[in-house]
Amino acid sequence: MFDKIHFIIILSTILFFTMFMYSGIDKIKYFNDKVNTLNIKLDSKFPIKLLNFGMGCVIVLEIIGTLIILSRIIMGKNSPPLLNTFSNITFILFILFLIVVTLIYHPFSSKKPIPFLSNCTTIAGIIFLFILSNSNLI
Repeated sequence: MFDKIHFIIILSTILFFTMFMYSGIDKIKYFNDKVNTLNIKLDSKFPIKLLNFGMGCVIVLEIIGTLIILSRIIMGKNSPPLLNTFSNITFILFILFLIVVTLIYHPFSSKKPIPFLSNCTTIAGIIFLFILSNSNLI
């Protein structure tokens, strides 16, 4: 069914994206709180309806996007072209999302650099999985 390397890549992808799945579910449970926090971070410069829409899009990305990428990794070379296209778009959306989140919530601070560096590491991991999913290794 799967060779050892492919199995390790699947397991690693599940572990990597568990954070996003959890975060998406958490945003559903505490939607209004998350939108209010975002509104405060952005100094109330955007209409609440736009922030609600954006938070909804993030939830879809974190939950559905995770499932799209995981499906592609599991299917490997047998993944249909449409799934490959969707997962490539999803990888790019995750990268863009993390860049925006990092700038809003975790800008670099010499007093507290770990949240910024953690997001940079997560971006690097997504880029790595993006390249790996488009290689002949899986």
